[in-house]
Amino acid sequence: MMNPDEHASIESRIAALERANRRTRIASVGFASLFALAMLTGQAPPNETVIGDAQGQHLRLVPSGIFVYDQAGKQRAFLGVYSDGGSGLSVNDQAGVVRTFDGVLTSNGSIMQVYDTQGKGRIKITFENNTPGLMEFGPNGNTTLQATSGTAGGYLRTGDNQQELRTYIGVYSQGTSGVAAYGTNGVATWSSPSQ
Repeated sequence: MMNPDEHASIESRIAALERANRRTRIASVGFASLFALAMLTGQAPPNETVIGDAQGQHLRLVPSGIFVYDQAGKQRAFLGVYSDGGSGLSVNDQAGVVRTFDGVLTSNGSIMQVYDTQGKGRIKITFENNTPGLMEFGPNGNTTLQATSGTAGGYLRTGDNQQELRTYIGVYSQGTSGVAAYGTNGVATWSSPSQ
């Protein structure tokens, strides 16, 4: 059972993700509008085009995408195609650190990732091979929560900051389901049904 502080923490994380997603959608519409305007005017795109204002904010359009810079010259966003064939939108904070990424992978899977102020991935939502997944990472980058579903069934597992499995709820590889708690040594201290 969650205590009120844990519940409030999860709600604040969800609210932050919803705000980031809303900003991403608004930025995507703006970038698409600029691209459509360039296409409608019949301009043949050069290798690079820069559009700016008197305050120093500017866009840089290149064949692979659009870069957005703030008045200080820091990259704040990129929308385009990556060298591996994937595509996406990354949004940076005022320090130029990537804070969110939303994209399509070369495998046609999709991903959304949220980063902390140091640029470390903290939350990742994926959808690959018709399988959704959610991961949360600790400050050291280790997986502390993982949830997924698949053809055999789904599971929820939590780990500590050393990435040791601590709890597991779901379907095991042999097809049975259960719940288990693990000690710091990775050995099950309790499970149902017994392992």
